[in-house]
Amino acid sequence: LINEITEWVVEQALLHHKHILSTLPSHKISINISARDLNKRELPVQLLTLITELNIKPSSIVIELTESATVKDKTEAKNILDDFKEMGIKVAIDDYGTGYSSLAYLSQLGFHEIKIDKQFVFNLESNRRHQTICKTTIEMAKNLDAYVVAEGVESELVATMLRQYGCEIAQGYYFSKPMPFAEYCLWLERYTESA
Repeated sequence: LINEITEWVVEQALLHHKHILSTLPSHKISINISARDLNKRELPVQLLTLITELNIKPSSIVIELTESATVKDKTEAKNILDDFKEMGIKVAIDDYGTGYSSLAYLSQLGFHEIKIDKQFVFNLESNRRHQTICKTTIEMAKNLDAYVVAEGVESELVATMLRQYGCEIAQGYYFSKPMPFAEYCLWLERYTESA
């Protein structure tokens, strides 16, 4: 049922995104898709249809794929990712560092965003190896013209360290726990008022 679930998730995510854009025009949304979704040529068509109907800028949408999702069939994955890119949709590699990536693979698929997995971020302040992995990944991503997102940020110290390393975006409990859409809208209003 994963393809049907993905269709529903994409539609709901874009409807919510459209609602938020009326309050915060710079809002971006990331949508995770599975490996099986990469075999479904209808997914880019669905996205294009919804983007057009809802009048959403494609550049405000990021499609996230786990490393393992894209390694199985690189050619088909590249074709689908190229379809997204042609529409102006950004593509991210999720959980970077936990799969089977190679530099050639990253270069070939041309991700716009690289998400450092939380296992390298959780104890960043005390683990020199994780510090090296994060610094190196951030530097590599910048050299590939990709944004870097750090997952699993749970303290101000870790957020500060990542900012010093050059990480552009962070997510984690330090900022907020996952929440229902209505609560997120209220949180977002408070956040934009205080920014």
